[in-house]
Amino acid sequence: MQGHPIPLRLTLVVSLFLLTAIRAHAQGDFLRAHVRSVTGIALIYATPQSGAFALKRNATIEPGNRIETGQNSRVVISLTDGGQITVLPNSKVTLKNFRDAKSARELLDIMVGRVLVKIHHFGGKPNPYRLNSPSASIAVRGTEFIVDVQLGGETLVVVREGLVEVWPRNNPDNKRLVTPGSRVIVRPGGDISSVFLGPGSELNGKSRFYGGLGEDYQRSVDSVAQNSDEISPVFFSAFPDQHLDSLENPAYAAEFKNAEGRLLLLPSVSEPYLNDRPLSDYSVSPQLTFFTPIPGSRLVVGGAASAFGVRSQNLADYFSPNNTSHYRQVLRLTAFNISFIAAYSFGDQGKTSVGIGVDRLSGDGNFLSEDSYGSNKFYNSYYDNSKARFARTRLTFGLTRQFSSGNKLGLYYRHGINSSDQENQYTQEYKDGTRPRASAFLNGKTDISNLSSEIGARFRASLTRRLIYGVEGSYLYERIDSRRKLLNQPTIDNHLHYLARRARLGAGLGFALTSRILLDFDITGGLFNNDRPPQEFINSNGNFFAFSASGGSSINIKGTSVSAHAAVQTNLWRGLLLSASSIKTVRRDLLYEYSPTYRYLYTYSDGIPAYELIDRYTPNKTRNTIWLSNISLGWKFKPNLIAEYLYSIDHQYGDRSHSLRLRYTFNLGITSEK
Repeated sequence: MQGHPIPLRLTLVVSLFLLTAIRAHAQGDFLRAHVRSVTGIALIYATPQSGAFALKRNATIEPGNRIETGQNSRVVISLTDGGQITVLPNSKVTLKNFRDAKSARELLDIMVGRVLVKIHHFGGKPNPYRLNSPSASIAVRGTEFIVDVQLGGETLVVVREGLVEVWPRNNPDNKRLVTPGSRVIVRPGGDISSVFLGPGSELNGKSRFYGGLGEDYQRSVDSVAQNSDEISPVFFSAFPDQHLDSLENPAYAAEFKNAEGRLLLLPSVSEPYLNDRPLSDYSVSPQLTFFTPIPGSRLVVGGAASAFGVRSQNLADYFSPNNTSHYRQVLRLTAFNISFIAAYSFGDQGKTSVGIGVDRLSGDGNFLSEDSYGSNKFYNSYYDNSKARFARTRLTFGLTRQFSSGNKLGLYYRHGINSSDQENQYTQEYKDGTRPRASAFLNGKTDISNLSSEIGARFRASLTRRLIYGVEGSYLYERIDSRRKLLNQPTIDNHLHYLARRARLGAGLGFALTSRILLDFDITGGLFNNDRPPQEFINSNGNFFAFSASGGSSINIKGTSVSAHAAVQTNLWRGLLLSASSIKTVRRDLLYEYSPTYRYLYTYSDGIPAYELIDRYTPNKTRNTIWLSNISLGWKFKPNLIAEYLYSIDHQYGDRSHSLRLRYTFNLGITSEK
């Protein structure tokens, strides 16, 4: 070798040049990406405005190119630094400027679908890359992991080897390190609360327009058999929730690419009210939802099971040397619901989905009311005991279609068969100085059945990266059969057939004000029309008797409602969340109120006059307002486990409640892949 210095030196120079070129080729401007293999049909767009071409093997991929895979296609992309990207079926990704080596290279924007990524170290040194989804950013330095992005932006990251750092795009300070074998879920819009809590609040504020536990009970029982006169508000319409969306429209369940379940627990207790309402009111409403794809197919199946229980009471007693009074009301409602859902996506891109769902609700309730007043010469008492059973079976057909830029439209049709059976026992005792103690007893029964048809639509889209919106509406048509009769007077039977309709339109806007603050605003309007005639039967004694726990003194004919809802959530520190929300609803109704009059007939021999009771119904327009607010403080123990404390208040009645909301999400590792 000493005899050949020139060839040796030339060899060393060439070797150093080649090593430098290879390193620059791998880490600098010479980094390239090409298609290693294509299975099925995949499309590539050179720019967002250009047309699509079939992607071929060995094609070079440039920054800004968008790749879309169909139902049975996949693309393997190789990087010259040894990295590899596998774009799995039903995915849409855009390559970023991965050649920029000044910092962590922007590798991919994953708009929807599943991607398997392998990043290798170069020469034992870090090789940093970053990937983005609509809701998350993922930083890697040399590892193997899977990213699964749902249509709504929810992002699942599963690490096979190495370490991955994940954080929400709207909250970059909330970073989480994911180790091998672990997974993390990032949801769009954070974990903003969407419930108004407290005993009776699950009735959605229906009866708080009228006040009193009797109205709460009666309207809750009736609403199962007839829900056209309730116009529910819109909550967080712009923010997708894969579980709740699938329960309303089963076609949304096709978005699940991994087996996922969610458990919600919602216990609540109320405060005393004016020292005469004991701290024993409570409600609890657990819910379990679960959806799983069938491996190797386009089918997703799932369902939900939930329960609801509430107990409320009012109690007031007064004693004095001259008179006493006693007042007690107790409400109890329980219900159970189970549903089954199947969804199927079709087309090369899987952008269209259909679904079918069936759900069954059954429950019972009881309302007890006692009211008595007595003195030395007078005594009057009322006792009302109502027992009810209710059931509902519904069949829902759904359709969803995803458009460009992630915009999505959902349509559904729902047919329901509803019923409620209620029996009332009413007793009155009366005594004064001129008459002996006497009692009256009435026993009545009400049976209501219903056939309902409902159509609905929802559209969600993004205006900017920080601003999203949603619009939804529905129309409900019901045919109602109602039979009310006195059991101890079989000749008294009131049988009615009538129609009812309801229309509703709502819209919501979500905005990421900063990386830590999320804002939401929703507005809803609707109307209903009830063809029920404004009359009830009269019993043989000429006394009006309506089978409702609260007296049943009015009948809704038509009404309108407007609701506004606002919410804000902020990430205070790490996993600490603070949120507040409020809803205000103004409702106008045309009611026919029972307004009896008396006509003089004659006078008894003892001088006491006799009167005849005449029943009349008078139209009356009413305007009522409901205003509910809550504030919550929560902690995200893990991305799949969140606990919140909520303090709720009814501004109109002053009722307050304390609630705990627990949400746990679990994944069984089942995917749609073979």
